[in-house]
Amino acid sequence: MSTHHQVPPKFFTVNDAVAYSGVSRSSLYQLAVKRADLFKKFGGKTLVSVAALNEILDELPSGPSSSMQPQLRRRRKPPPMPEERK
Repeated sequence: MSTHHQVPPKFFTVNDAVAYSGVSRSSLYQLAVKRADLFKKFGGKTLVSVAALNEILDELPSGPSSSMQPQLRRRRKPPPMPEERK
């Protein structure tokens, strides 16, 4: 009898890394400037190292600090358009 164990991934796609971490796509690229081992290219695809991403996430403060707030803030919806004058 054989048991199957699910092996955790070593790499995420960029979209999966965004979903996993809650960090925006642009913030991931900003973090990569400080961590050269965050991204790997493979066959034209950009992959994110799970180990490096987890290390980065562990180093982040538990609450948003003033230096990270602009990077982690979600985009606001644009204000409603003014009604056209008749």
